[in-house]
Amino acid sequence: MATVEDFIFSRLTTDPGIAAAVGTRVYRVRMPDNPQLPAITFQTVSGSVVESFDGYSGLALPVVQVDCWARTAKAAQDLALLVRGALLGYAGIYQDLRVQKVTEWGQFDLYDADTEIFHVSCSCRVWYS
Repeated sequence: MATVEDFIFSRLTTDPGIAAAVGTRVYRVRMPDNPQLPAITFQTVSGSVVESFDGYSGLALPVVQVDCWARTAKAAQDLALLVRGALLGYAGIYQDLRVQKVTEWGQFDLYDADTEIFHVSCSCRVWYS
């Protein structure tokens, strides 16, 4: 059975623009030590389901965080634009997962002075059943 993480990984690794920017450097939760940049990490940060008066509706709507890492602020922001284009508004079928829609995009810029790495942290809600 496919998971929402499988869906996100597939969208990020099969998008031509993202693949051109990061190659295969898309990781769940954390990057390897001394990563080559730019790169992407992603994780589910909260999960919830929709209840109806009759019980569980079969619809889930987790929040997924996608972080775009780069050596410059512009490169991190450009990568975030590619990620937003690949995810926001998507609706369709991924294996046995019915993605109703990817909604509620939010993002903010970060910088780690110790590693001198910029990143844009993005979040979205994935409605699926």
